[in-house]
Amino acid sequence: MLIIYFTKYLMEYADKVRCKNLVLGCDVAEQCRQSLHRFFLVKPLSVIIRRLGREVIGNESLLAGKRYDVECETAGSRPPAVITWYKGRRRQLKHTTIKTIILLNFLDGSQEERSENRTVSTVEFEPGVEDDGKSITCRAENPNVTGLFVEKSWKIDVVYPPIVSLNLGSTLSPEDIKEGDDVYFECHIRANPSWSKLVWIHDNQILAHNTSARIIWSNQSLVLQSVTRSSAGRYVCAATNALNETRSEPLHFRVKFAPVCKEDRIIVVGASRGESLDIACRVEADPPAHNFRWKFNNSGETLEVAPARFSMEKSSGVSVLRYTPSTELDYGTLSCWADNVVGTQSRPCLFQLVAAGKPFPVRNCTLANQTYTSVEVKCVPGYDGGLPQKFVLEVYHGDVDYLASSQPLYNVSNPDEPSFALAGLEASVEAGVHVAVYAVNAKGRSQPVILSEVTYRDAEKRTGKYVLPSDVNAPRRICQIKSETNV
Repeated sequence: MLIIYFTKYLMEYADKVRCKNLVLGCDVAEQCRQSLHRFFLVKPLSVIIRRLGREVIGNESLLAGKRYDVECETAGSRPPAVITWYKGRRRQLKHTTIKTIILLNFLDGSQEERSENRTVSTVEFEPGVEDDGKSITCRAENPNVTGLFVEKSWKIDVVYPPIVSLNLGSTLSPEDIKEGDDVYFECHIRANPSWSKLVWIHDNQILAHNTSARIIWSNQSLVLQSVTRSSAGRYVCAATNALNETRSEPLHFRVKFAPVCKEDRIIVVGASRGESLDIACRVEADPPAHNFRWKFNNSGETLEVAPARFSMEKSSGVSVLRYTPSTELDYGTLSCWADNVVGTQSRPCLFQLVAAGKPFPVRNCTLANQTYTSVEVKCVPGYDGGLPQKFVLEVYHGDVDYLASSQPLYNVSNPDEPSFALAGLEASVEAGVHVAVYAVNAKGRSQPVILSEVTYRDAEKRTGKYVLPSDVNAPRRICQIKSETNV
């Protein structure tokens, strides 16, 4: 049995170990030295961790999602060290280890191969956002003795563009927001480096801080006071840092509101006595309207309209009233209201019933600034028949006595007045160029006023006369016009 006592400094080189005491027959120093080489256990003396191809780890940042190679080198362990990698507290298994074989020269001239001098391990990893602030640790351990290890750690700084999410305020219920409520949104941001800019977007339009409009920015919150139905839509928050801008997924914001008219104006409805009309009351509401009611008012009285006289399409928010005026007292104002779970419509939809018919013809038409290819036509409007009217001019080519069977060359309209400026007329003078002017409203068109011989080289004025053909219906083409005429 060989019992060996040794001092600490003998651990550096095996060939320098000296036997301090030899007992029980071990009287040969060489045998002792060889036995020490065989059984001497040493923990690693050093560990270095670094990026592959670099001397040391610096204060560099790693980009999330990018792959990196990290190298760990240890020396001095006998037998060769086993290297283990950790990310945080989690063991990383995928790595490559290389052991360097060296020759030890003894005093007697002999040589022996050893692998305990240097071991290198390389690990490839892809840092994620969650790895920011974690430590990459390399542990070099003597495989034969528990606790004989040395380790080195590197705390990593992982940089990444902002990670952004948008939520309605935590104290609010998305299904309970209605007009007049105050709401707020919270933009949650993770970023390294920290975000430097935050923008709020509503339906692709940037929202500015505006207290008078009740839009308030507060750090990472957006406050909307007394919301309206126009506040509904898609909201996005966009955060920017030194790497990039990131936008949150859109948040669909719903605002419930009581019914309102789709057309915020009084609608004029013309009807002759005995004529039946379908009058449609269209409203917007969220949730949809579930009830409608109608009233009729003239200068003498206000009457409720019986539900049997109108229909309701709740899904589309439309109620249609069948109405037939019989006497002068049947002309007046119809009012329509709708209800939903939020409330009753505050302002009714209004329809003004008037006795109406086709418009009267225009009058006193004149020509001015006539040339071979251009002319100006001006008339005085006639009675509109009780309804809004517009004015139409048609240009004809040929004999004026056969206009009823001719097709117009050009068609021009003016919604305001019977005034037209024509240019680039293609018809020749020999063939004759004639103009028909008439008014149109919801009930139909007036009789046309015909102007003949409208193109001349010399500028002059010419007063037209009424010619009343039985019909002037034909395909229409658009002519080139000046600024005072609308097509």
